[in-house]
Amino acid sequence: MKKNNWAYFILGFIIIAIVLSSYFYPRTRDEFYYLPVSDTPNPFKEFYNSYHFGNPRLGQFFANIIGRNPFLKPMFNLLLFLSYIAMLYLLLFRRLPRIKDQNDIWKFLLISSVFIFLINVFGEMFYYIPFNTNYTFTHIFYLLYLFLISEYYFYNRNISEQKKVPYFLVVIGAFFMGWCNEHVPPVLLAGSFLLAFWYFLKNRKLPDFKILALNSSIAFGYLVLLFAPANKIKFEVTGTKQFGFQFSDYLKHWLSIFKIYYYFNFELIIVGAIALFLVAVNFKKLRSIFRLRMAFYVLLALVALAIVAYSPLQGTRLLLFSNTLFILVILIVGKEILKQTILKTHSLKIILATWLLVFFSFSVYVTYQAQVDYQKIMTVIESQSKLSEDVILTETFDFSAKIPFSRKILLESGADYIDASPQKDTSIESILKSYFRLKSISAAPK
Repeated sequence: MKKNNWAYFILGFIIIAIVLSSYFYPRTRDEFYYLPVSDTPNPFKEFYNSYHFGNPRLGQFFANIIGRNPFLKPMFNLLLFLSYIAMLYLLLFRRLPRIKDQNDIWKFLLISSVFIFLINVFGEMFYYIPFNTNYTFTHIFYLLYLFLISEYYFYNRNISEQKKVPYFLVVIGAFFMGWCNEHVPPVLLAGSFLLAFWYFLKNRKLPDFKILALNSSIAFGYLVLLFAPANKIKFEVTGTKQFGFQFSDYLKHWLSIFKIYYYFNFELIIVGAIALFLVAVNFKKLRSIFRLRMAFYVLLALVALAIVAYSPLQGTRLLLFSNTLFILVILIVGKEILKQTILKTHSLKIILATWLLVFFSFSVYVTYQAQVDYQKIMTVIESQSKLSEDVILTETFDFSAKIPFSRKILLESGADYIDASPQKDTSIESILKSYFRLKSISAAPK
């Protein structure tokens, strides 16, 4: 193989690995809701019910469709990954990568490598459908909006004036963007208004009306989400008030966020500290525009964390936006200080290629083994259901099968899906009872 084809080989391997990993990824937690049934619900009616009683986020509409199609899922996950990294590339280099340029492919792979290493829980955000549709997919549009306002306010380049996409479609997209998550649209709105105020002080005039109008569209979509009937139910279930505030709870949530960073994003903390040190040492050498951009992105990330701390539930998925911005800042620091010469280092390319090949080989192995475990348990349940309406399992789900570092790929092991109590059902047990037409299902006492 020619030397200049290695980048394409690695990218091709990643594409195949993501497709295989997505196909093998076992049915996990909320995905059991999508067990095949004879009459598939109407997606619009199902989302209407979800908006009123379940999950009102717009991404849930896509989750309900993709979660039921084992062949659509790998294609969606592949496009999701490529698009997400492309957005980081766009924000870093202010243009999209050119597929025919091998240097651009190496840059794309470098961003992929850094992102995968620092985001840590890659699998749950890119393979697990309920999370990647409700969070990762929607964040692509948040990053695109961030690029739009960054170009306008930092580089005086108005993307909204370009005629490639009709403006009314952009406005509609902004409305749906506001409908996607509770914790990110307010951050984007606050950041946009902050830049607008800075623009006004600097130029003594208001920003372009089209830029400001997008904020109104995002805000309207956000109100549709914020006042959804399902949100009120969610807060009631967690025993909190939707618009209430208790400092003690807020502090506990911040402690939970710190624990998540310690256990799941420790690498990000270390590399972030190194990046901060490099910025301090080279502060005067950095152009002011990059110092402003980095400060702006860090500010948005911190404000997003402050909003996440208000949420009654915490999790790694809620930190995706903040972590993505932290990683973006780290990439900007590397790009500016090293002046892109790092990719000319042959040894770095070897390390980069090795890490990506190892990681995605591991991804395929872990998901395949997890799928084998899932099929084994489901087969046992099916065979026992033909003999009795009360199923007692000697073995239950264990997707990880004690594979080290499998948490980077799998959301969870599934070990607690079926417990030893036949009287009280877990959510998974209720679904399995309905699917296999059982009276009870439980694990044999150990």
